[in-house]
Amino acid sequence: MSELQPESVVSGPQEYRFIPPDLIQLHLRGSFDGPEVEAHLDFVHRHAARCGGWVYALADLTQLERITESGRRRLTRVETPYPYKACALLGASFATRTIANMIVSAGKALAPQSFHFPVKFVNTYEQANAWFDELHRNAT
Repeated sequence: MSELQPESVVSGPQEYRFIPPDLIQLHLRGSFDGPEVEAHLDFVHRHAARCGGWVYALADLTQLERITESGRRRLTRVETPYPYKACALLGASFATRTIANMIVSAGKALAPQSFHFPVKFVNTYEQANAWFDELHRNAT
């Protein structure tokens, strides 16, 4: 396997970053809609394939205003299981936290094999990284 390199991609107001060895950072801003969800999924699956099939995901939701109906529908219509070891959701407002919980609950009910990963709401990047470190230590 060649050495993994960081990468950033912008899709509309959204930014997706791969940070080696196995972290995907998602910076979601404004509205998150169907085409942006597709770009997100393409990015995540491409990088997961490069690093053994699994990645940690950290979604910064501090500037997210809404997930459109097409975005919610696409997030729960899983064609390929999410390749997440775990997903930390950073800075979610009450409304965003409610929608995120609904999406994860619907996903686990409709496609449990695709939503097998733990999800945790965090307030800081440090909390997310500490949780990922703890999960990594417990897995080895």
